[in-house]
Amino acid sequence: MFHLYDFKFKYFDPCTDQMIFYLILEIRGDRYYLQCYNNGTICSIDISDKVEMFCDMLLEIGINDWNMKDYDGSVEWLARLQWTLDIVSDNINVHCQEQYIFPPNWEGFKTALTAIGIAGLDNIL
Repeated sequence: MFHLYDFKFKYFDPCTDQMIFYLILEIRGDRYYLQCYNNGTICSIDISDKVEMFCDMLLEIGINDWNMKDYDGSVEWLARLQWTLDIVSDNINVHCQEQYIFPPNWEGFKTALTAIGIAGLDNIL
């Protein structure tokens, strides 16, 4: 069984620094919850039964290769997105951020989030 110790994904408007979307892991006993904020709507999603599958999916897309990378694009005047990601599990240790682009296998990351119950990602990411 995988243990997930930390998960934070924050997506915000770089012009206003206003948070648009975030996911933050909360651990209560042996249960894992993602606190989700999406443009003013807040919910809590129990992912306890999906942690191992989620971590496996992240490993399959090579998420550890994202560690300590800044994915800055070269077209700063077109900045319309900015995000940070922190994940710590038994086999994953990632801290990365970007201002203008997404890293390789971004669609795989979105697929993994959808698999654990995060909906509506295509509208914001």
